[in-house]
Amino acid sequence: MTPARCRACSRPLRRPARDGLGPVCRRRTTEVLLVPVPEGTPGHVPGQTALPLVPHQPSLWSL
Repeated sequence: MTPARCRACSRPLRRPARDGLGPVCRRRTTEVLLVPVPEGTPGHVPGQTALPLVPHQPSLWSL
């Protein structure tokens, strides 16, 4: 008896599923779930601060 094969890539399957896909192909075809950001979360991310910009930034060339 020949083993069941994946419908998408034709790999042999140990445990055939009803949809005919193997575990690797099933992971590829499933949609990625996005986790929504809860409301009321501030836009500021801790640890990331913007540096204040001044009109003339001193550098080694301007010193």
